[in-house]
Amino acid sequence: WTWMQGKDSVKVPPVYGIQNVPSPLNTPGSRMSSPHWKDSDGNFWLFGGYFGLPGGFYNDLWRFDPQSLQWAWVSGPNVANSPGYCAECLCQPSVDNLPESRTLGSHWKGICDFFYFYSGSFCSDLWCYNRNNNEWTFTKGSLFPYNQGFHGTMGVPGTANQPRSLGGSCSWTDLSGNFWVFGGLDSIGFVSDYNLNELWRYTPDTLCPPEQSFSTLSITPNASICPGDSIMITASGGESYLWSPATNISDPTIPNPMVYPDSSTAYTVTIFVNNCHTTLYVYISVNTDSSFAIFPQDTLICSGDSITLHTYGGDSVQWMPAYNLSNPYIHNPSAFPDTSTTYTVSLSNPCFSKTYNLHIEVIQDSAKRLLNHDTVICAGQPVILHALGGVQYDWNNGQNGALINVSPSVQTIFIVTISDVYGCEKTDSVLLHVYPLPVLQISASEPTICLGSSIQLTALGAISYQWFPFEGLSDSTGNSVTASPTHSNIYTLIGTDLNSCTDSTAINIEVVDCQITIPNVFTPNGDGINDYFQVNYNGNSAYHIRVFNRWGIIMFENDDVKKPWNGEQQGTEASAGTYYYVIWIGNKEMKGTVTLLR
Repeated sequence: WTWMQGKDSVKVPPVYGIQNVPSPLNTPGSRMSSPHWKDSDGNFWLFGGYFGLPGGFYNDLWRFDPQSLQWAWVSGPNVANSPGYCAECLCQPSVDNLPESRTLGSHWKGICDFFYFYSGSFCSDLWCYNRNNNEWTFTKGSLFPYNQGFHGTMGVPGTANQPRSLGGSCSWTDLSGNFWVFGGLDSIGFVSDYNLNELWRYTPDTLCPPEQSFSTLSITPNASICPGDSIMITASGGESYLWSPATNISDPTIPNPMVYPDSSTAYTVTIFVNNCHTTLYVYISVNTDSSFAIFPQDTLICSGDSITLHTYGGDSVQWMPAYNLSNPYIHNPSAFPDTSTTYTVSLSNPCFSKTYNLHIEVIQDSAKRLLNHDTVICAGQPVILHALGGVQYDWNNGQNGALINVSPSVQTIFIVTISDVYGCEKTDSVLLHVYPLPVLQISASEPTICLGSSIQLTALGAISYQWFPFEGLSDSTGNSVTASPTHSNIYTLIGTDLNSCTDSTAINIEVVDCQITIPNVFTPNGDGINDYFQVNYNGNSAYHIRVFNRWGIIMFENDDVKKPWNGEQQGTEASAGTYYYVIWIGNKEMKGTVTLLR
C-alpha cells in the first residue's frame, strides 16, 4: 500500500472550494458507500455517500485526477441531506436535475462514459449522469421511497419489472452492455435480517437518456471458422474504429478487416462518434477436434438405474443405438439400458468429425430375491425368511442377514433390501397373513373334590381338543370329560380351531381327603366328658373353621384342627343352643350345626 492523499484522521469534514476548480485543499471528507466509477480519461468519480452524525447523506458529485492528486467539486449541493430535484423529468436530461441524497447504491458505467446508479438508502430510482454536458437524467423506477418493486416472471424481461429499494448490492456490466445487480440490503427493513439474494439484469434504453450518437452501432455476430481460414468482421455506425488484438488482422483501423486467428479469439472494436467512444465485441471461434471428449468411460450401472452420458465439443451429436436414450441428438442424454449396451456417438463441427464408443455394463438383479411366498400362519408361529443373491441384507424390522426368524402376532409385510458386491440394490417382500389363536376356556363342576370323587371338565373355543395328563380322565380328546383324580392335579388343554391354529390353557383341580368326623353336640361343663367341639381330620390340606350364633356373630374361628371350641366367646360362656359352622379343607367347603348343652 502507498498512502497517496487525504488526512490520517477520522471525521474529516468536506472542503468544497470552487465548483469545477481542482485544488489540493479540496476533499469530499470522510464518507462511505458512495456510488463511484472511472471515466475513459482515467479520472475517478464519486457521488453522494454517508458521513455520519452530524453530517448525514450526500448528493454531491466529485472528480479526482490521479495525476495531480486533486479533487474538484463538480455539482450538487455542499450540504448534507438534500432532497434533490426532478420535476416532470423522466427521460429528460437537465443540468438542473439532481438525485436525492443517498448511500449504498448499485452503479455501472455505460457507453460514452455515461454513469448509472440505482437505489441506495430508501430509494428505487435509476439515474444516468453525462459528464460531457453535466446533465442528470431520471431514467426509470420510482421517486418515492420504500418501494417493494415488481418481480414479474423469472427470466422474462418486462417494462413493469423493477427491484425493490435496496442497497449494498454487487453490481457489474456484461459484454453486451447490460447492467447486473445481486443481493444487498432490503431498505424497507434496513436491518441485517433483510439481506437479499435476488439477481436482476437491466438492458439500458438508448433513448432514455437519448444516445442518438450510438443508436445505429452494430457489429458482426459471433462466428466460427476452420483452422487456416479467414473471415471478415464488420462494425458500423461510427466515424473511426480501432480493433484489438491487432495481430492476425488485415487492418485494425478499418470498419471491416479480415481476420485469420490461430485460435478462438474475442475481438473488441472501439467506435468513435462525436468525440465519444464505446466498445463492442465479437467472438470468432476456431473449430478443432481437441475439445471433443466423452464421459464417463466404460462403466457399470445397476439394473433399473439410469446414467447421464456427456460429450464435449462439436456442433452436431448423434448417439446410437437410440433405444432407451432420452434424446440421441444432444450432448448429455440420459441412458437407461435394460441390458449391457455399447453406445456409439459421432461428434462433428464444420471442420472435423470423430466417433467414440462407450460400454455400459448393466448388473442384473434377477438372482436377488426372497424364497418365501405370501402365506398364512397362526399368531406367534415362528417362520424363517430366506433371501439370497446378495452380500448384504437389510430388513425393515431392523434385522440383518440372509436368514431371519420372525413370529408376528398380526398381519405383517416383511421387506428386504438386497445389496450385491457392486452396491446394486433390489427390494423384495413377503406378506404373512396371521390368524388369531383360539380363545380357550375350561369350566369344572367343582374346583375341589374329595378323594375318590369325580368332576366334569368342559372345554370351549376350539373344534378339537387334547387333554394332559391322560390318567384319571374318561376321554383325552373330548370337549367334555369326566375326571377322577387320585391327587391334586393341573389339567392342560390344547385346542385347535378351524384354521388349524392351536393354543393351550390349564385348570387346577384340588383333591382333598374328606374322611372327617364332626360332632353334632358337646357339653362344656368341665366334667371331662365331651367338653369341646372337636373336628377330627388327619389330612394335609389347609383347614379353617368358623362358628356362628343364630344372629351370624362369629363365636369361634381357627386354622388349627387341633384347637377345638370350648363353648366360650372371648372368655364368656356361650348360651346353650344350636350353633352353625363352616369348615374349609383346601377348596372344599362343609356346613352344618352343632348343639351346645349345659
